[in-house]
Parts: sequence; C-alpha cells; structure tokens
Amino acid sequence: MNPKAPPTANAYICGSDQVWNFVKCFDDPTYFFDFTKSMKNVKRIGYAPSIADPWPKSRWEEFKGYLSHMDIISVREKSDVPVVEKLSGKPVTHVVDPVFLKTREYWDNLSQDMNIKEHYIFCYFLGTNDLAVNLVNKVKQLTGFKIVHLNLNARDRFNSDYNLRAVSPQQFIGLIKNASYVCTNSFHCSAFSIIFRKNYFVAPKGFANARMESLQEMFGLNNRMFTQELIDGMTIEQMTVDYSKADEKFAPFKEKSLQYLNNALYGEPN
Repeated sequence: MNPKAPPTANAYICGSDQVWNFVKCFDDPTYFFDFTKSMKNVKRIGYAPSIADPWPKSRWEEFKGYLSHMDIISVREKSDVPVVEKLSGKPVTHVVDPVFLKTREYWDNLSQDMNIKEHYIFCYFLGTNDLAVNLVNKVKQLTGFKIVHLNLNARDRFNSDYNLRAVSPQQFIGLIKNASYVCTNSFHCSAFSIIFRKNYFVAPKGFANARMESLQEMFGLNNRMFTQELIDGMTIEQMTVDYSKADEKFAPFKEKSLQYLNNALYGEPN
C-alpha cells in the first residue's frame, strides 16, 4: 500500500505479528495510520498487534503520538496491555492471533501435503542456538524419527533427513499438520501446532518470549518452554502436550476477540 495514496475505506485495521515491533523489525508510523490524520469519519482499529520486544522508555513520548491516531486498540500479548493503555490513554483489549479465528477444518483444507511418508520431527527455528540443537537431538534420540527441517539458516545444525529451504504457506501448514512432533521458537509454528493438537517443544530465544507464554496460558497448556535442565531430564512419557482443557480454556478468548472486532467495526465511532 502507498501511504501517500491509500485506498478509500470506512475502517482501517492493522495487525498482527510484530507489526508494532519498533525495536528490531519496523520503524514506520504507517502501522499506526498516521496517513489518515486528515481523514474524517473513519475508524482506525488495531487487531492483535504484536510488539514482541518491549518498547524502550526513551521512545514512549513518540509512541504516545503514534497511538493517538488509533481509535480502538487491542494487542496480542497480555503482557503488552498495561504499557499500551498507559501510553494511549485508551482501554486496550487482549485478543487472539487472527489464525485462531478460523477453524481447524479451514486450515486443514488450505494445507498441502508434501508426501513425507515416515514419522518425522518438524523443525522450524528463527535462528538456531545450542539449546535448539540439544532439544532436537533429544527428541530424535527418544523417538528415532526422521528430522524435517525448514531451514532459514546458513547451515543445517540438525543433520536433517530432509533439509528444506523454501516451501509455500500451504506446505508450511501441511508440514506441521502431518508431523509427529514439532520443535520451534516461532510463534506461528507454535500456533499451528496447537491448532492441529501437536506435541510441540519450544527452545526459547532469550528474548521476546512473552508471546509464547501468553499462547500456552491462553490454551491452558503444560509448559512448552524447554531449558537445558528440562531437556536433559526429558522422557518419552513427558513429551505429550495436555490439550484436555484447551477448548474450554480458549473458547472465551475467541468469543471476546470476535466481539471486539464486531464492536470495533460496527459500533459507534469515538
């Protein structure tokens, strides 16, 4: 979209993944709709923007200005609610990531099978540290399954049986859906693992882990964030994710999120 010639609309919605990460990813007020300042009778809505890395206090005054353009605000991570409320002076709603607004059947129909017939551990990491390597090796040791690695890095530290360099979004979803286990540090890889009720493991990156903690809390899951101590002590019996409370725990969050969208779009403008 060209911010100097934006499409005409009654409402503008921004979100979600790291769209408000002004530390590592973006530094562009377009994501706060600064281009709509002269427009009248339009709604400026944030649906589940993710901040990822905490906003530095040295820039809080700047962010106050950005947030002043927003009419209705929600965030994806519960931990971001207090600071966004403080800086915006507006109520902020904690909502679910957009992928959870669709059903499992929707994503199942969208997914594409890559015809890997063996049981496999799907690995997808945004940067591979020693903890990730040790986690993957442990899961392979306990299961004996093949490693399918969607590799974003220069080298393959997992000695993978399938080292994939590029797949389509549909294939990405299919790789998670058909995996026996998933090892990752990616929010959306974790999210789709939950959608397909997979046994998944997270090797924390050392930063921006609030999104993972918020995710497992939202579904009432047992801890999926693995330290070296937890990896060392892992047994095959401890590898199963307990999804028994997931539907009951998640239902109010989804209902609240859909209601937020409905009110934001069709309620009275501020």
